[in-house]
Amino acid sequence: MFDKKGGTRQGRLYADGTIVKGGTFETAKLIATGTYVLEDGSQISVQGYFSFSKNSTVSVVGGTGRFEGARGHLLSTSTENSSTDTLTLLP
Repeated sequence: MFDKKGGTRQGRLYADGTIVKGGTFETAKLIATGTYVLEDGSQISVQGYFSFSKNSTVSVVGGTGRFEGARGHLLSTSTENSSTDTLTLLP
C-alpha cells in the first residue's frame, strides 16, 4: 500500500529481491524489482540496488496506462520503523 501523505490509498507495491550482500536486515543489500499497481490499473515499474536500513534510489523503468513509458527514479527513505517511497517521473 502507498498513500499520499495524509491522503487516500493510491494502489499497492509488489516487489521481489535477491540478497547480494550482507547477512542481517541492517546490512542486507538487494537487487530488487517492484511494480506499483494503481487503483485505475496503471502500473509503474522500478528496479535497482536496494537497502532496507539506508536510503536507496532505484530506476523507474517503465509503466502502463496513464504512466506508459514512465522514466525517472524512486527514492526510498528509511527510518527505524518505516519507509517512505517518493517517485520522481520525468516529463
